[in-house]
Order: sequence, then structure tokens, then C-alpha cells
Amino acid sequence: MRIITLLLVALNASDAMRLAPHRLKSGGGRLMALRGGRRGGGSSGLLSDYSAIEWAGEDVGEGFPATGRDARHVKTHLDNYKLLDFSPLLNTASYVNVVAEREEEEVALSGLKVNIADQTIYPGSFKLHNDALNMLGDLWHLPKSASFDEYGCHAGACTVGSTEACLLAGLALKFRWRKWYAARHGLSEAEVRSVYPNLVISTMYQACWEKLFKYMDIEPHFVSPKVGEMVLRPEDVRAAVDDKT
Repeated sequence: MRIITLLLVALNASDAMRLAPHRLKSGGGRLMALRGGRRGGGSSGLLSDYSAIEWAGEDVGEGFPATGRDARHVKTHLDNYKLLDFSPLLNTASYVNVVAEREEEEVALSGLKVNIADQTIYPGSFKLHNDALNMLGDLWHLPKSASFDEYGCHAGACTVGSTEACLLAGLALKFRWRKWYAARHGLSEAEVRSVYPNLVISTMYQACWEKLFKYMDIEPHFVSPKVGEMVLRPEDVRAAVDDKT
């Protein structure tokens, strides 16, 4: 890391010397490249001291910076984070793919220019969203609902990741079960909220389901796959189901 820091210092000092009017001074054993004010004399009041060495060596994790940083220094700092272990070749223990074709990267970057928080000004984004829903619905042989012709798509929502999708799906199951359970036992909406539903799931579940159990008031009913088979037996699942499932 010392070699990396020295290289960064040399690079940043070189960049600083190429900036418009500057002066060099030494003090306290450190060489500092400082920006000067506007040409013709006085300072603009907007330019602060620029120290390539100090910015390159500071620990940004200690707190929020008091002043802004040059974009090149910020990028260099971020590049240093990923210098040793952000290689796609190290992605050997996950189902998440990090290798993309050039066109995929271009499409991903194009999303940065879309204010998805105000989606109503991008009608095309609704079409993209609904087409993606329909593709997934077709993949899972989802029957068309009564409102399909009206909206042109299945009921659903795109999510940032699979964990968010699982949590939303779990909540949808919970609220549908509540309505069914209240009708079955003659409970009011307030009364049924005190009853905990359960979800039958394999002991080989993904970690996101633990969040569902912990934060969404749902109890797990675990079913263990048989050794050597790695699948659930229907009779084991049936034994774990009750009217709170």
C-alpha cells in the first residue's frame, strides 16, 4: 500500500502542477501544490488550498469531508479500493454474475440518466417494466388475471434485487392468508393481526427468508431434505402444513 500511495501522490502532484495558476511551497516536510486565485490578482473566494499529498493519504472512512474533492482524486481513491480484490475472476462462490457484455454495460449506464423516482415523465419505462413482468409470467406459466386486458400486464413489480422480491412476495402471501384466515374463523381485521402465519420451507433456504421470518412476523416450518437426495418429499411438506400456513 505504501508503494500505491507514493504512486498516487506522484500522479496527483503532477496533475496539480498542470492546473491553471499555481505555486509550490514546502513546509513541515511536505510539498504542497496550491491553486492560486483568478488571474489579475484577488482570490475568487471559491478555490481552496489543493494538497495532492494530503488528499491522497487521508482516511476518508473517519468522517464526512469538510470540503469537496477533485473528481480525479475521488475516482483514484475508489479505484484503490478495488485494486486487489475486485476482480470478476474471484466471483466463484455466488450465483450472481458479474461478467457482462459491452452492450449490457452500456444499457446499465444508460439507466443513470433516468430519474426513475419520477417515472411518470418516462412513459417508455412503464412499457419496459410491464414487458419484463409478462416475460416472467410466461416463464412461470402464470394465468392471466381478469384485469390483464385492462392493464396489459400481470400484477407485479420490479425490484432492485432478489431479496426485495422475496420479502414483497412473502408479504403478499401473508396478507392474502390473513384475509382467508379471518373469513374462515370469523375474525375481525384487528383480531387476525394477532395470529402468526407460517411458511413451509426447506432447511436449505436462502438467507433472505430469515429476514422475512425475523421482521415480518412469520414463523418458519422447516422441512429437511433427505440425505443424498437434496429434494423435499411431498409427504414431509404436507405434514408441516396447517391452517396458519
